[in-house]
Amino acid sequence: MTLRLQHNYFADQRLIGFEFMPDPVTQGFLSKWGVIVKQRSNKVRFLAEQEKLDKLLHTHLKLRFLLKITDVYFSNYTHGIDKDSSKEILYLNNTSAENSGKVGYNNLHQDDFVGEKDIQESTALAHAPLTDAVACVDVQLYPEMPADLFIKFRAKDTYWKYILISKHLLELESLAVIGDNNEPFDGPEEIRLPDKQRAVVFKSVQPIKLSQNPSGFNKLVENYVAGSTGYSLVIRRLPVPNINQISCASPNPNKQFTHSEIFI
Repeated sequence: MTLRLQHNYFADQRLIGFEFMPDPVTQGFLSKWGVIVKQRSNKVRFLAEQEKLDKLLHTHLKLRFLLKITDVYFSNYTHGIDKDSSKEILYLNNTSAENSGKVGYNNLHQDDFVGEKDIQESTALAHAPLTDAVACVDVQLYPEMPADLFIKFRAKDTYWKYILISKHLLELESLAVIGDNNEPFDGPEEIRLPDKQRAVVFKSVQPIKLSQNPSGFNKLVENYVAGSTGYSLVIRRLPVPNINQISCASPNPNKQFTHSEIFI
């Protein structure tokens, strides 16, 4: 049996910055049955003699693990995991899927990716210790269960804001940022930074999915006239957001928007 962790932010879909730890009861059970849990790359493998594994599946026992993410910037690029870490935890399991016969039942979450539906109060999970783990993972054993189980995370969508601060760029006329769909960003909007420096901002009209390897690119142009392609190219390929940096702004107090700011 193999558990695979995936994240569509990464070009190869593999999430490798994690630790997968059995709780004490599960550790004792696995030791008794001679099962070795081996973590490598984005996989967690359960190794034992085939005869033992077959018998193990017929026990119908539930194994509990804690998933700890070691990448400190994980929440910056991951959708659907915003929670109160002191009171809530992601609860990932194959129990409901086994009972419902849902297509794709080898996913340990309710939808195609981990999301808000998988968040529970920590107190609702018996014997789930409050640690720095991001998720409590329960694996229900049963005959004919799939050989591969999956935990899939989805990249966050953010509004991209290009903030022009370079003097030579600010001197250009009729600037615009054109997206990879040939649609212009909102702007320009002139602002003053905290140090009183002048800057010009362009913001994407819609949120854009963060990706380690974006399929397209945005460009900076001058002499732009709406509806025309007769502009001059300034920067052919603008940089993508740095996942180490993210900010929030809330023009509507009832709704919070996440922004990725890129200074040029």
